[in-house]
Amino acid sequence: NMYLWIATEVGLIGLLGYMGVFFTTIVTAFRVAPRAPPIARAVLVGTAAGLLAHLQHGFFDPGYRVSVPNSYQIYFSVGVVGLLALKHGHKRPRWFARRSA
Repeated sequence: NMYLWIATEVGLIGLLGYMGVFFTTIVTAFRVAPRAPPIARAVLVGTAAGLLAHLQHGFFDPGYRVSVPNSYQIYFSVGVVGLLALKHGHKRPRWFARRSA
């Protein structure tokens, strides 16, 4: 179980941080998808579904934590969602908003 492994290595705070990356990515993908063009929408929804499947698989196998090429694939997917979110209108938090002069 990947979650027990993470919790024993870094504790509850580390597990929450680990899950936070995935939760933020999946929520962002589903929020941006309705405003995105069809191809970007398909990539966003497919990536979010793949990350959900990966998290579900983690209950039975340590998954990408034991394979460096697989971990590159997971974090590349997170980056793709971030890129498409910025390109297709994800609202920036207030502290990153541009200030008018």
